[in-house]
Amino acid sequence: MSADLAPENAPAALVTSARELTNGKLELRVANRDSVQARLGDRHWAALEPERRLYPTPESLRRLAASAGLRIEDVSTPPSARTQAWMWQTILNALTFHENFVRDVRAARLRPRDRPLRFTIDAIVSAIAAIPAALVSTPLELVAALAGRGGELVAIASRASA
Repeated sequence: MSADLAPENAPAALVTSARELTNGKLELRVANRDSVQARLGDRHWAALEPERRLYPTPESLRRLAASAGLRIEDVSTPPSARTQAWMWQTILNALTFHENFVRDVRAARLRPRDRPLRFTIDAIVSAIAAIPAALVSTPLELVAALAGRGGELVAIASRASA
């Protein structure tokens, strides 16, 4: 389900990742643990983040929703810039010392002074591999999304009693 998430907290975590839609439905967006990128990256999957606490599969999402009093009406894995970035970074993670190197440098969570030699190597490797990784990750994630194995689950839910 996810790293460090107690089962009794899962329904609450699910609802906090929901956005209310005008027709009384909720849109749930969570990283898809059953995606091609998750399987490809395993523990190096770019969507694994400390602040992200929920990593369901489509089936476990239905069960979690039911325990939160929701009924899933539709689940999809549409292609998006976010999922493309996760796939690209997952591929780069196989080549770098630091997980999510590019994202963490851009967010100023990682600086050269932290580990200068590793930082330099990761910067060089990322610069060299960026375009080839994009040439692989873009069609791979697009095909995965069209096959229902994209990086993000998007579900439309309603109250179970509705």
